[in-house]
Amino acid sequence: MGKFLIMAWRNVWRNWRRTVIAGTAIALGMALILVFDGFLGGMNEALYGNTVKLQGGHVQVHAPGF
Repeated sequence: MGKFLIMAWRNVWRNWRRTVIAGTAIALGMALILVFDGFLGGMNEALYGNTVKLQGGHVQVHAPGF
């Protein structure tokens, strides 16, 4: 198992530019996923808050039979 890890490690760094480009692409992709996840979470919170504000609050009271 140790020989395979050594061989794999050497193979990864055989073409170091490709390794750096792939690592950068993975890191950028993860960062964008986190940014967009936060953006969508904020949009959902704002949507919920605006809905509650427009509907008159969290609790509504109606007359019987309304």
